[in-house]
Amino acid sequence: MSDNQDGERGSALVWTLLVVFSLLGLTAASLLGSSSDTKISSNYQSGIQALLAAESGIFHAQEAINERGVINFNDDIFANWGSIFGSSTRAIQGYSELTYSVAPSSDSIDPTNFMTLTATGGAPNESSRTVAARLTVSGVFSPGAIYLPGDNVTPNFNGDSFLIDGHDTNLDGTLNPGGDVPGLGTRATTAEQGVLAALSGQQADNVIGQGGAPSVRLSNGFTTSQLDNVIVPAILGQPGVVNDPTLNGHDVFGTRLSPQITHFSASVTINGNLSGFGILIVDQGLTMSGSSTFTGLIIVKGTTQLTATQGDTTILGALWTTDLRLTVGGSASVTYSSQALGLVNALFSTPVLPRRVRVVAWGGF
Repeated sequence: MSDNQDGERGSALVWTLLVVFSLLGLTAASLLGSSSDTKISSNYQSGIQALLAAESGIFHAQEAINERGVINFNDDIFANWGSIFGSSTRAIQGYSELTYSVAPSSDSIDPTNFMTLTATGGAPNESSRTVAARLTVSGVFSPGAIYLPGDNVTPNFNGDSFLIDGHDTNLDGTLNPGGDVPGLGTRATTAEQGVLAALSGQQADNVIGQGGAPSVRLSNGFTTSQLDNVIVPAILGQPGVVNDPTLNGHDVFGTRLSPQITHFSASVTINGNLSGFGILIVDQGLTMSGSSTFTGLIIVKGTTQLTATQGDTTILGALWTTDLRLTVGGSASVTYSSQALGLVNALFSTPVLPRRVRVVAWGGF
C-alpha cells in the first residue's frame, strides 16, 4: 500500500472522528437544551401554582374578615388577627405542597376605610409568589337573621308557625342575590349544638337561608363582650336616643322617613301592637306577644321571647340576642335584610354596625 493511500485513509478517519464528535456535541447540546426547557417549564408551572396559592390566601382571609364584620379596621381586624386568621402558614386542602400565609396592614392613604392584605404563596421547586390586595368596607351585614353571640344559650322552639329566614330580602320583598346569611348564626359550638337539638324535625325547615335547612351555622362574628362594650355604647352615644318610652298598646318606634333609636334599660313586654323603623335595644329581656312589625335591628342583651299567641310578629333586618325563646300560636318571622340595616347605619355620622369588605385593587411581586 502506497504512502499516498495511507494518508488518504488517515485523513478520512480524522474527518469521520470530527463528524462523530460533532454529532455527539449536538446530541449533548440538544439533551441539555431539552432538560433546560423541562426545568424552565416546571419552574413556570410551580410559579403559577405559588401565585394561585397566594390569591387563595387573599380570598380565604377576606371571607374570615367578612364572617366577623368591620366597624373599625384597627380595633376589629389588626388587634384580633390571631383569632380571625393568624399568621401561620396554611396548606391548600388536598395539595399539601401548595401553601399560603396572610398578613394585614394599615392603608397608607385612608386607614379608616381601607386596609391591605399581603399573601405569600409557596409551591414545589421552592417557588414563592407574593400578592397584595387593597380592601375597602362595603355593605352592612349580620352574621345571621338571628345571631346568638353568647357561649351558652338554652333556646326553645314551641310551635310550628315561625320563620327564621337568612335570604337577603329588600324592603319591597324582592331578594338581593348573593347577600344571604345563615338563618340563625351562633358564635359558639355549644350554642350551635343547642339550637340544633332544640329544633324538632318538623321545625327544621322553618330555619332557612345560607346552607339550606335548618340554616344554623357557626360564625366567627362579634362576641357578647364586643356587643356590650363596643357596639351598643356606640349606638347609644348617638344623638336623639329615646330612652324607656311609655308603652300604650299602639306604639311607633320610628318610621322610614324618621328612624328612631329606642332603648329600654330593663326588661320589657310588648303586649299590644307595635311598629318601628330603626334600632331597638333592650338591656335585659324582651317579650313580644302582640302584633308587631319592626324594620331594622333589634339588640337584646338578655332573652328574646316571641310569643305571638294570637297575632303576628314580623322583624325585617336582624335580631341579635343572648338567648332565644319562640312560643308561637299565631306566627312570628325574622327575615334578614341588608337594605334595612344599611338604612339604619345611615343614621350615624360614623358607622356603628359591622360591614363586609371587598377587594378594590390587586398587586403582585
